[in-house]
Amino acid sequence: MIDMKTRMIVFSISMAIAFSTRAQKIQLEIDLGKFRFNELKGIKVGDSIFLTLEAVSVTNASKTGSTGDAVTINKSYWLLPNGESKEVDLPKLVEKSFLATAKSNDTTYYYFAEWYKKGAKIKALALSKNGKGQISDRSILLDTRLYGRYVENGSLYLLTAEKSAFGLRLIQLNGLSIVGERNFPLSFDLGKNKRASISFYEANSPIMPSQATDPIKIIKEKDAIVICVDEYKLDYTDPNAPPTSLFRTIVARLDLVTGEVTNRLFMETTPVYFNSTVFNNYLYRIVLDAGLKTEVFDLSNGQKVTSYIIPEKAKTMNTSVYSRNEESLMVKKTEGVEPNSLLRFNRKGFLIVEPSPLQDSLQITMGVYGEIYHSVPLVHSLGLLGVLVPTMATIGANALDDRKYYQYFYMKSNQKNESLLFQKGNTGLLLQKIDEYEMQRGEVYAIKGYIPTQNAIYGIYGFKNSPIVQVIKFE
Repeated sequence: MIDMKTRMIVFSISMAIAFSTRAQKIQLEIDLGKFRFNELKGIKVGDSIFLTLEAVSVTNASKTGSTGDAVTINKSYWLLPNGESKEVDLPKLVEKSFLATAKSNDTTYYYFAEWYKKGAKIKALALSKNGKGQISDRSILLDTRLYGRYVENGSLYLLTAEKSAFGLRLIQLNGLSIVGERNFPLSFDLGKNKRASISFYEANSPIMPSQATDPIKIIKEKDAIVICVDEYKLDYTDPNAPPTSLFRTIVARLDLVTGEVTNRLFMETTPVYFNSTVFNNYLYRIVLDAGLKTEVFDLSNGQKVTSYIIPEKAKTMNTSVYSRNEESLMVKKTEGVEPNSLLRFNRKGFLIVEPSPLQDSLQITMGVYGEIYHSVPLVHSLGLLGVLVPTMATIGANALDDRKYYQYFYMKSNQKNESLLFQKGNTGLLLQKIDEYEMQRGEVYAIKGYIPTQNAIYGIYGFKNSPIVQVIKFE
């Protein structure tokens, strides 16, 4: 029996160039010369990455026929898990809001969305085996919000929800035909939420802090979809009711084999910020109540397993604290930090739970964050946006959010969640590898962002006063 007592714990093209011995490679390097980036988009496709870019330049009359004409170049690339990179000729996709790619019979479909206020129109560029591609005249109209997508066995699956419907609709596409549809009832109104407040990702894949901070997380497991919802701001029964003294976390598990929906409800009586995540059938929740309190619940029975707290007034923590997004998106590391200094200006927290790459244990990235503003454009999972390009709607943003400033440190626990200890030094985690790399480079970035796949994270870097953009694979 586990003791329930709260414990006090203190990115010309160069392809596949080896960068160093520390498990990172420059997989793609683009030199735009006198061109400048207008837009670049990237998305994971299985363990590969598909990139499209658009760059513009003002050239002289000898090249364009009229002084000051703007010249545009478009390029697309596949970055393969074996370290190879291939350029492909798909210029029609550059200006599209790319979603996914899937193969049906002898045709590969490159899906993209045309967004409008209450939904989206799903279209595709169909590429035949002879290499000829054209945008199909067919489309699929969604009059609901699109919250996630994944590809499985050649089909594209779309997760949608309608406001006040209290359910999730799972649509299966083969080419541009709907071949399957399932509706899962929910005890909460998922469709009322904006896409920007929801992260969608696959279980056991690396994630970045920006995904961990969203109040709603949709996680695709092998045979299930898990939805974790934190409701900590307003009364959840009646928007006109006075503030309640009770707040909650809801975890819904949608079984893709049986169709069964299982709900778990976890109340929180403290009127402070909390944030939750799900890993391996456990709910992990961080509560900023007189410190950093972590609670662990078993989703099989709804019972609390244990809880831990790092008191706000505790002495310095025996671990390194990483700060991300400060000083033009740079990263720094600080030793000997007191919990009080983390909580003084940051009143929101997050957790990332993942298996340790180095030992039979769990790694927990624990941190806090606040809102900041940067002029540096970042890579998004569905777009890298320049200053003159409007923000693109994203699904399950897998990129660093330029409106947040993060401070975090690493801890470890055993598989049964019976202990939680500070961890200093090498954790083997990809986020730490990225942090150490960026600190070693010490660059000021013009563009920057990340695209996680199942086994790696691709960092995309554009350097200030340079036409070079590198895609670096961390694994």
